[in-house]
Amino acid sequence: MAANSLSARLQLPVTKGDIQFQKELPENFDLECPVCFEILIQEPYLSECCGRHFCGNCSMKLRPLWTGKSSKRNKSYSCPICKSMGTRFNLVRDKSHDRILGAQVIYCTNKATIINDDDSDSVPGCNWEGELRDLVQHLDKDCPYVDVTCPHLGCGVKVCRSDLTKHTTEDCIERPYDCKYCGLKGTFNYIHNMHHSVCHLYPIRCPLYCDTPNFPRSQVNHHLERDCPLSPVNCIYKPLGCSEKPKRNKLETHLSTPHHGILVTAYQRITDNLKRSQDEFRESLGSLEKKYNSLKSGHDSLNFMHEDLKRSHAQLEKNFKRLSSDHKILYRKFKILNRIVYVVIFVILIAFLGFVFIAWFY
Repeated sequence: MAANSLSARLQLPVTKGDIQFQKELPENFDLECPVCFEILIQEPYLSECCGRHFCGNCSMKLRPLWTGKSSKRNKSYSCPICKSMGTRFNLVRDKSHDRILGAQVIYCTNKATIINDDDSDSVPGCNWEGELRDLVQHLDKDCPYVDVTCPHLGCGVKVCRSDLTKHTTEDCIERPYDCKYCGLKGTFNYIHNMHHSVCHLYPIRCPLYCDTPNFPRSQVNHHLERDCPLSPVNCIYKPLGCSEKPKRNKLETHLSTPHHGILVTAYQRITDNLKRSQDEFRESLGSLEKKYNSLKSGHDSLNFMHEDLKRSHAQLEKNFKRLSSDHKILYRKFKILNRIVYVVIFVILIAFLGFVFIAWFY
């Protein structure tokens, strides 16, 4: 499988005119592919029919297809140089040519360019010198004059490798960046274009454009309510009816303006309110007096009922004592009567027994 072309690897066309060798090559030495005219730096193939060399990519398009048997080769392929076809046109890998060409010492393709013959004006460039086979690695990793893509996500800018450090640390809008006011971590683009518009510690100017130096956004309300000389404030006579709201720095001037009309109106209003309050108080006082008299009358009635109940209670106690004494007397009489009854019954029983006894003997 052929490797990617040098042009594809370097993302720029690399032809014979782009390579500067320290030593001249033999005139008949194949340096570039006769099809695409790129330098034969990787996997050159040799045509057995005419001895010309082709690059790996072109050879994959030109060499005949076969399955392992020469009889099955596609005879429609032909050499683009000598037009040989069939079995006469065959491409083989030329490692010797690859080794010789790769060992040639060259200058970097980004070498400094002299504009004037007297060397008074030139374009700076890379001073690298090395073998041709190492050119790709040099340009991929070391050459300071190769354009590389910024590694920061979302940037995509291509800069010269020598400027990459400065770009990634100073110029890239997607470089890591911390808000210097609150410490929030983000990117330069996010912090400056989005976060600063809401950062509570970001210094801003007074919304009313007073002369106060910038202060943190979180102190805006405090500044407007307490300090800002251009903030509208209420007149101290607002409770009396003054509806004007002068600026804080104009409040003294406003207060020096006579407020006689407002004061007279306020005095009249207060007087009317006081009179109305007095009338309402009198009405309330009369109502309270009526309620007091009603409660006093009820209290007297309750006192009378209480005395009557006390007398009734004393009479009931006296009756209870009398009944208790009568009950004791009756109980004693009942006991005496009960004894008499027992005695009478006993006497009658003795008499009856005596009568029976006498009758039995006679």
